[in-house]
Amino acid sequence: MRMKMDREFYIPKAEGIETVTRDGVDATVYVYEVKGRPHACMFGGKRSKPDSHYYYPNVEARDKAVEDYFDGIQASIEFKAAYKAKQKAGKEKAVESIKVGDIFVGSWGYDQTNVEFYQVVEKKGVTCKVQEIGQKVVEETQGCGYVRPNPEVKCGKPVTKRINGSGGFTFDVFSIYPDEGNPRYQTAFGYGH
Repeated sequence: MRMKMDREFYIPKAEGIETVTRDGVDATVYVYEVKGRPHACMFGGKRSKPDSHYYYPNVEARDKAVEDYFDGIQASIEFKAAYKAKQKAGKEKAVESIKVGDIFVGSWGYDQTNVEFYQVVEKKGVTCKVQEIGQKVVEETQGCGYVRPNPEVKCGKPVTKRINGSGGFTFDVFSIYPDEGNPRYQTAFGYGH
């Protein structure tokens, strides 16, 4: 049977240990001294293992490290909140701008580039049915070609996708974004693996 190493395992069993927290920051720091050396054991969120557990040359250095730790977590919280708000605003804008008939493009491949085009055939809230469509070669050279969408050719059945924060759709191995109308590079047939 394996021993469970929870937070209690890592919290030092020193005399005079104090708990330090900051309002609005999900972190706990345990400060203590061993043989006159100031120590700090820092845990973020609900983590079992400490993010940091060091001793410092003096109390001022330890206190500065603790403040820097809380500042770092606070900055991370603010960054995540700003990113989430930006993604939400981008998604709302995308939801408004996407219309039935819009064409999207994505590319994927290893040692070759494959291009796929999709057309929105139905829109309902934040989800759309997208239909893979064909492509036509507009320029071809040895080993590569440039392609554009061909909405007259339908490939497979439409799939339902949720609009992502970037204004496109995510598939298993790639994402698709609005097509700007430029010819797209792809590896020519027989030149990949």
